[in-house]
Formats: sequence, C-alpha cells, structure tokens
Amino acid sequence: MPSALEKMRECPAGVVVCDVYLPDHDGIWLAGELRRRFPEAALIMITGAQDANLMRQTEAVDCLMKPFKRARLQAALKRGSEWNRDFAVHAGPSSPRPA
Repeated sequence: MPSALEKMRECPAGVVVCDVYLPDHDGIWLAGELRRRFPEAALIMITGAQDANLMRQTEAVDCLMKPFKRARLQAALKRGSEWNRDFAVHAGPSSPRPA
C-alpha cells in the first residue's frame, strides 16, 4: 500500500482506520509500516474474522468486527483521537507509546 504511506507522508493523520484485507498487501503489513514510520498515529483495525491477537500484533488502539454500528466506529475514533493526543503530550524521542 505505497499510496497509503505516501498519503500519510503528505498529510499525516492522527488516527488511521485500516482493514485487515487489502488488495495489494494485508492490513497487518500496512499497520506495521505505519507503526514504524508514523508511531504517533493511532491505529484502528477492521476485520471480518475474530482474531484475539490482532490488536497486539498490530499495536492497534481498537479493533472493529464487521459488521459494526456507526456508534462503535465513533467510539473507536474517539479512543484513537485521545490516544494520539496522549502520545503528543507524553512522547519524546525515547518515550514508549502509551498503552
């Protein structure tokens, strides 16, 4: 997903919503690249399969199971925004990411 990475470089987002299944790569690969290149971005993963390890594997702040309701997405976006704000306040060059 080079285009997603290019978009993040051009216009960084504080919260990224990423599906596990993508056309060129899987979302887990993209999440890893986003985490490595943009550690300040909060990741929210979307999946159609139950995977208890997905949040840990991708370091996502939330994981949405398809189908999900709008309120659930809004709650995840709020959590991601709060996470991003906390990261901006507490992160330094060697600070770990907030949990």
